[in-house]
This record gives sequence, structure tokens and C-alpha cells, in this order.
Amino acid sequence: MTTKTKREVVELPIEAVKPNPANIRDEIDSEAEDLKALAHEVKVYGIVQPLVVFPAVDDDGATVQDRYMIADGHRRVEAAKAAGLATVPAIVKETEDAAAAAVQIMLTTGRNHKVLNRREEARGIQQLLDLGVSKTRISKEFKQKSQHVEAKAKITAAPEELQLPYYTGAVDLEGMIELQKLEAEDPELHEQIAGVVVNRAQHERVDVTRHIAQARRRRAAARTKAELEEAGAKEAAWDAPYSFSPWIDVTTDKAGDPLPVAEHVAQGHQYRIDEDAAEDEQLTWYKKPKRTAEPKPEVSEQERAERKQIRELNKELSLTAVSRDKHMRLKLQQQKPAELSVLQRMLARRIWREAGFWSAGGSYDPDDSKAVLLEEITGLRRPQRTDDMDHQQLWDEWVQWRQRVLAKFTTLSMGQLIFVFEYISTRTVDRDLHKAAGYRRVLDKPSGESGDHFGWRMDYLEQLSDWGWVFDEHEQAATAFWAAKDNTTEGGHDG
Repeated sequence: MTTKTKREVVELPIEAVKPNPANIRDEIDSEAEDLKALAHEVKVYGIVQPLVVFPAVDDDGATVQDRYMIADGHRRVEAAKAAGLATVPAIVKETEDAAAAAVQIMLTTGRNHKVLNRREEARGIQQLLDLGVSKTRISKEFKQKSQHVEAKAKITAAPEELQLPYYTGAVDLEGMIELQKLEAEDPELHEQIAGVVVNRAQHERVDVTRHIAQARRRRAAARTKAELEEAGAKEAAWDAPYSFSPWIDVTTDKAGDPLPVAEHVAQGHQYRIDEDAAEDEQLTWYKKPKRTAEPKPEVSEQERAERKQIRELNKELSLTAVSRDKHMRLKLQQQKPAELSVLQRMLARRIWREAGFWSAGGSYDPDDSKAVLLEEITGLRRPQRTDDMDHQQLWDEWVQWRQRVLAKFTTLSMGQLIFVFEYISTRTVDRDLHKAAGYRRVLDKPSGESGDHFGWRMDYLEQLSDWGWVFDEHEQAATAFWAAKDNTTEGGHDG
């Protein structure tokens, strides 16, 4: 697109300047207070920043004499009309593609502009794409990630009720990207989550990542339940998970290994599924002991209520962990790469050692959370063990992956590397915060144990705050729960 600009400012009759039919802004409200204020400013000082216009063309593409189409300045023209001006200052541009050039100018904000809202920006991006401007060019022109440009354009094609949560700020752009990915990967689940977003966005901000994680957990729970029923398993009574219940947890054997479903069924064990727990923690097997003459331990109503509250917090906090991880990984992706110095290479190797997902026996665990995290940060697929792969082959693939990961680290800035190191090194501490007990200031330590465990968590909580994570209602509720309880409890050990 070639644009020639006559830099001189000319006075044009106000009736010769026409609105652009492709204006990306919402309809201008002549009664709006901001437009009235602008009209007053124009009446007192005149139009300070000239309009930008193009020669108007008819349906056949021929130039219309003494008629101009606004590229920049729709609100100033309306303010000038309200102020009674007969002419307006303007810069006339000539271009081979006036339509695309006009939309580009509209997407650019200046001193006299009212900042574009989300709807207007998305509309403008889609119009540029429709006019043949490439996604890459738009990304460079407006300094936005290509992924964000594509996502904003896609929003305009979504049903109106699903666009509104983004336009009103109830869902952020990353949430919309998650929805768009879900639509391509799992249309059925997308339809479910979209309904939740539309309903909740009417009165609150919506954490899309959290709702997707929760829906997947519940679907996994339903699938597990169907498989167990088909295997002939029976569901335990509702009170089986409660500490005051006589039911005994027999999910694993004495060695801590899980038993096959068939063996649980054969031994008469019964199951309970917690659909809101993490998928690997949903299923628990129980057996009921023989009747005994010993009385059940007394549990007060307050203790029962507290235990119930902790269970509910544990469910919600494990979902909060999903959203928190998403937040932190997006923070990493937003950083700009820089050249790597010797210190950066040293730190890159230190990050790799900190990840350390080889067991003491030398076996590699591809599902280790730190291995998964490195894969997500770098975008490099981690080695996967197959049935026909021996130890040496797995080792060779691991060595190659290490080289690729370290090479990827050389594209990160020092700030990014420090961020990655701190994040990976706090994975163990973060797991404490998947449960309500992790938010307690007073902890009973096992005999002979040393170390300020809550001090570590406090450092991490402060670090999260520095990284922009805002504690949600469930984290605040867990903190408040223990603060209230420990203030009324004597004899705790500081930890």
C-alpha cells in the first residue's frame, strides 16, 4: 500500500467531509459528555490536530470532486458541527488502497483520540484482514503478538453473546484464546464452557482456565465412574471420606502400590470419586471394618464444619493452582529475549540441574512436573518412554533434549532466566499451596524435623505478589480460616 501525503493543512468545508462507512468505532453519541466537552474545546480553541482525509470515490472507483472521506477525526468533525464551525483543518492523503490505509489510521491512537475499546480494535483488525493486509504486517505495525492479532479477529466471528464477555472485560484475551483452542480441540466441551462464560460474565469476571480445568475433571470423574460400574464395583457411603467414619482407605497396599480394580472388587472394596479433585486424586477405595464394641470417637459440630471447609478449600485451591500456573507461564512468554552472556549460560545450566527429574536409581520420569514445565516453557517435546525402548535409547534422547533446551535458553534474557529458575525451584513449595494446610502460619513439625517451612512459603507468596498474581477468594479464605483458628488455639509451634 503506497500513500502520498500532502503535508500542508487545508481548510475544507465541513459539508464536504463525509464519515467513513468502514469506521471501526461504535456509533458516535452526540449527547455523550465526552463529545460535549470536545465540542466546547473546539469552540474555544478550534481544532488543534487536523483531520486526515482521502479523496472520496464513487461505486466505480472514480474520484468525486471536492468530496473527502474521513480516515482520522470522526469525533472532531461531530464536535465541530456542534460548535458551529463552517470549515475544518485537514491533511489530504492519496493512496492506492484508501480503505486499508483508513482502517490502519483508525487503529492508531493520538492526542485528540478517545482510546479504542476492545470491540473497535477487534473490528478494525478483522477489517484489515478482510482487505488483504497480512496478519504478520498487522502484528508488526501495531506491536502485537501475531497470536493476539489472530485471536482478536476471531472474536468478531463468534456469536454475539460470546463476544460480549471480552468486550466488557469479564474475560481477558488469554481466556478467549483458551476458548478458541477448546473449540478446535473439543467442540462439545467448548459449548459447555461457553455457556458458563456467557452466564457468569453478566455479573463477575470469569477465569476461563479454571472452568475448563474443572469441567475436564468432572468429565474424567464421570468416565471413571462408568468404568468402575462396568467392572462391578460398588460406591461407598457418602461419609466414607470423613475422618469420623469407620471406613478405611485401602486405595494402596501396605507397600504403597495401587491395587488393580479387579482386585478391589474381588475383596469387596467400595469406591468414592471426588469429581472436583485433581484427576490423579479423584478415586479412593474403602473397606468397612468388622463391627466393634469400641465407641466411635466424639467429633464436635465445629470440628466437622472445619473439616468440611478444609475439604472444599482443597478442591478450589487445586483449581487455583491451574490458573496460577497459566498466569506465570504467560508472564514468561511476555518477556523480550536478549543476548546471552556467560552468566546467562551458567544460569541456564543451573536451571537444568534444578529441574532434576531423574530418580536416584537413574530412571527418567517423563511425567515429572518439572519436565512438563520445561516442555511448556520451551515448546520442545520431552522424551517419552516406549515399550521397545531400552535405558540407553532413553538416555540418548534425554541428552539430545537437554541440548535443545539449553539452546532455547540462549534466546532468553537474564531477567527471563532468573524468572524461570525461581519458578522451577519453587515447585515443591507451590504444591503445599494445593491444600488449605499450606496457608497456615502455625504448623506442628514431626519430631526432630528442622527448617522454617512456613518461612519458605511466605517467601514464595511474596514472590507471587511481585509477579502480579492476585490471591483469589479461595486463597484468602484459607488464610483467613487459619488466622481465625490459630488466634483461638494455644500451644502451637511456630513454623
